[in-house]
Order: sequence, then structure tokens, then C-alpha cells
Amino acid sequence: MLLCLLSVQTHSQADTFSQLSFTQVDHLSSLYNPSMAGNSEYLRINLGGRFQDVGIEDYARNFIGVIDLPIEISSKYIGAGVAVSKLNCGGYSNFVVDALGNYQIKLKKGTFAFGVDIGWIQSRFTGEPETIAPEEGDSYQPMEVNDDLTSFKTKGNALDIGVGISYKTNSFNIGIAVMHLNSPSIKMREGDGASTLNYNFLNKLPATLYFSADGNIAIPQTLFTLQPALFIASDFKRFCSEIKLESTYSKWLNFGLAYRLNDAVSAMLGISFKNIFIGYAYDIPAGHFSQGSKGSHELVLGYRIKLGFDKKHIYSRRSIRIM
Repeated sequence: MLLCLLSVQTHSQADTFSQLSFTQVDHLSSLYNPSMAGNSEYLRINLGGRFQDVGIEDYARNFIGVIDLPIEISSKYIGAGVAVSKLNCGGYSNFVVDALGNYQIKLKKGTFAFGVDIGWIQSRFTGEPETIAPEEGDSYQPMEVNDDLTSFKTKGNALDIGVGISYKTNSFNIGIAVMHLNSPSIKMREGDGASTLNYNFLNKLPATLYFSADGNIAIPQTLFTLQPALFIASDFKRFCSEIKLESTYSKWLNFGLAYRLNDAVSAMLGISFKNIFIGYAYDIPAGHFSQGSKGSHELVLGYRIKLGFDKKHIYSRRSIRIM
């Protein structure tokens, strides 16, 4: 996945593309599109950690956990899940907890789903007064600071809402979602030094559009399958995209390459053993953020449990590769 490190340049946008920071997005798909939660016959537990542009001062660190599963209620199927993410970049951090839910409909040879994400965001900022001077286009409002104050801590909370739709078949999966649909504004009020600050400090997270499309193509008379993928993110002011090609050998070995526009080239390697997946990705920096960077490291751990649906279930014959 992609992270256009706008968070380093504009503090308030540190979370704009944080949900698309992972290259191995297919294992964390419900994080950026709630309609993809529970879109298999497995209970899935996925954990991820990413260190973005190691070597650059105050580089971004992103940690994610996602649990999702399908549920049958009176012959109707829904997907449900919980996602937790923590993004740290310099003195700025976002902690997000999301509840995911969707309604699934069998449609021709695939499954259509509409999903909703309701979350809670807590933002924190720790730094020296001069570090918060707003830049052009920054969402922060000016803060007046007592000259005797050398450092401060602020934090704030907000409700976050997202929606998404997707369509999944044996051979492809396509989805579109708008996260931060309500453009949450987080007013930084509380924290150390509050008595000496005149607060007018906002962190605004703009509505962000995510589009994904990926396939699952078997190569005849071989043990290989190909998984091409396209991912796009935009907050309607900026645009990020990634193209990726992975291959799976004998259902246990995954490897591939990805290119993130004006950001990085990525190499990926993953191993599946029974119900466990371990994947690693290394990004070679390119574009504006290559100077001083030693690359980005990413690790994803996955565990899944088959829920034992009968043959009438909408996912009973669905490919397990498309996550």
C-alpha cells in the first residue's frame, strides 16, 4: 500500500493516507473498506507493523490489528469486524478504533456487499511551540503560546465514519470506499501546559476516497497463480496510487513487486503454513522522499480459522486467496 508522507510536511494530514500505508494491503483490506470485512469463510486475525523511511528523522511508524468474520442470521449474511490502528510520526500520533459491519447479497456469480465503519479517533501532539506554526494549506489554526513555555502536550477525540461497497467473485475483487466521511475535526484542548496556552488548535481529517481492484488468475498446467492489483487513494486534493503483481506457488509461497507513484518500489515475500501467514515487504524509496531514507520495512502476521459453513453458504466455494 501507500503512504505519501505528507504527514511529515503537514502535521494535520498525518492520517490522511495512513490506512493505505501498507504494501500488503490484501491482508488488511477491511481496514480501508468496511464492506470487505467477513468476505471469506474464515475468522481472520491480522496484525501489521510498518516503519516508513527509516533513517529520516521522526520517521512514521504504523501498527494495525484487524479481526473480521462472516455471520449468518436467518439465512442472511453479514460481515463484522474490529480494527485498531496507531500511527506515530514525530510528535504527532493518531489512535483509532473502528467497528466494521456490512450486509452481503449473492449477485450472479459473485457477492455484493455494502459496509459501514464507525470509529473513534484520539489525536495527540507533543512538541515545542515553534513546531506548530501552520504552513500554507495546513488544517491547523494558529495557537498563541506563552513565551516561557518550552514544550507542551495536546490531545483530542472525534467520531469517525466511513462507508464502502465491494463485489467479489472467484477471479476478482473490486471495491470503493470513502473513509473520514464526516471529515472529523479534532480540537486539541487538554494536556500538559493547558493553563499557559490559548487554544484554537484543530486537526481536520478530510474525507478520503479508496479504490481497489485485484484478481486471481491461475496459470494452466502449473502450480502458479497471479494476483495483479491496483490501489488508489485521494482526499480530493492529493492523489496516490500503487500497482502490484504478486504470484503464489503451490498455495504456500507468495512473492511480488509493487510500484507506488512517486514514492517507492516494493519487494514482497510471504509464506503460508496451515492457517498462518507471514509476509514481509521492503520499499526502496524514490521520488521526493528518497533523500536520507534507508527504505521502509513492513511485517504482516495472519491467522485464520475456517468456520465450517455448508455448501449453500455464499462463500463455501469462494477462492481463499483473495482476502
